[in-house]
Amino acid sequence: MSMFCQTARDKQMAKKADVPVGECRYRVGGKYRVRCSLDVWEGENLDGKKIARLFAQQDAVLLLQVKEIDGKYHGHVIPQPAFAYSPGWISLEDGFPVVVHCCPSKKPIPPLDFTALPGSWEMKARYTVKNPATVRTSVEIESEFVHEVVPGQEVLILDLGVVDNSQGEPKARLRALVSADDKVGWLSPETAAGDHLLEPVNLLSHQVVGIHKESLRQSKSNGGSGGPRKSFQSDRQIPWQVGGTYRILEKQPARREADLKSKELFNISAGTVVTIKDLRTVDCPTQGSCPMASIEIEEGPEKSKQEGSSVIWVRCTSVKGYDLMDTRDHKEYDKIVNKLRQSIATPLPANSSPADLHAGILATQKKQEPEPVPEETREVSQPEEVPKDVNTNEATEDTDVQQEKVTNPLRDAFEEEKARQNNAGYGTAETMEQQEERKQDSILPPRYDADLMAKLDQYDGEKDDKVFESDR
Repeated sequence: MSMFCQTARDKQMAKKADVPVGECRYRVGGKYRVRCSLDVWEGENLDGKKIARLFAQQDAVLLLQVKEIDGKYHGHVIPQPAFAYSPGWISLEDGFPVVVHCCPSKKPIPPLDFTALPGSWEMKARYTVKNPATVRTSVEIESEFVHEVVPGQEVLILDLGVVDNSQGEPKARLRALVSADDKVGWLSPETAAGDHLLEPVNLLSHQVVGIHKESLRQSKSNGGSGGPRKSFQSDRQIPWQVGGTYRILEKQPARREADLKSKELFNISAGTVVTIKDLRTVDCPTQGSCPMASIEIEEGPEKSKQEGSSVIWVRCTSVKGYDLMDTRDHKEYDKIVNKLRQSIATPLPANSSPADLHAGILATQKKQEPEPVPEETREVSQPEEVPKDVNTNEATEDTDVQQEKVTNPLRDAFEEEKARQNNAGYGTAETMEQQEERKQDSILPPRYDADLMAKLDQYDGEKDDKVFESDR
């Protein structure tokens, strides 16, 4: 028998925990009050650096992970508040002697209370977003952006983790691997100071029945406005699925056949968890049509009653059209984890956590990305060769050069005439000898240059046409 059940109070608290004797009485995500003083260690074997000393009825911890080491349970915890402590490991098995009337007690007691404190979290739970939060690729807060969740949206917690910032503030930050809008990533369910970014009410728990009742009460007080959820529309797909597991929201009769007038066998209590075996749409006097489900009771007081009735049918919606069966599938966690496992190229062990599976997917995606080319081996693109008949200034001109051309039309005309004169005589095919002869003819002999300079000196100040008239 576990040493947790040594006192009457321990037995009562263990019964509340609803965990078989011999198994760990604490659940991951829960926040628990320290029942007797204990040490928090750096290593999972309760070794290494001692991180903190926690005191009975003063401190609390948030449980991140449970490991069985040498037949005893050790817990990875974040002492609260998280901004003041680094995460570490404590013993969840060994009791500690206490002093009663100055005499040591011979009865060991558990290190933590069995009842979770308000504001605790649960694995495989669905929560409503309370404040805007950012979903990122990995547990690190600085990792890449994936998705933004807004108030009113729902997320499913797949795993828990922590960012350990032992060198700064805050020292620890709780992180949760979630599924939201078919996207998987990490977000913070609460701040380091303990303020909630998610509403700490598990919508897959029995608490959803209370939410449903409250919405009915508010609808009556508001004259019918608002009210419970109405998920079924006759022109749309039925929101429930065969094989899905759901929670009954209101007490209703179980019938022998898929007919609203069929014989009633017994009543099914609100909060009962059922699995759908078949779905049918039947005529409804008030709503035109409504879905009915053939079910198998998984959890609930009427589970034993179904043993004599192999097939029972229940309504999914009420006569007013609101849901009598919640649409949140309790098997969604398993479906998402299986999808993650199938997305990994190299299979991981069967006991791999969702965080390990998600990390494996990221590693696979990173390998598929093209590797960057090193700077020294990167090919330098050669400039395109400009044809000989193309003016390089024309090919690289910018707006300033273009503006200059617009404002100087006279120069453009001059350049065009010069080019025409240079190309004169080249329109017909010429032999190389003819080209060379024409080139020589265009060169003035040296004696002609000397005579020309002498005439310029002689007729300085006179018009040029008189100077050259004697040579004509």
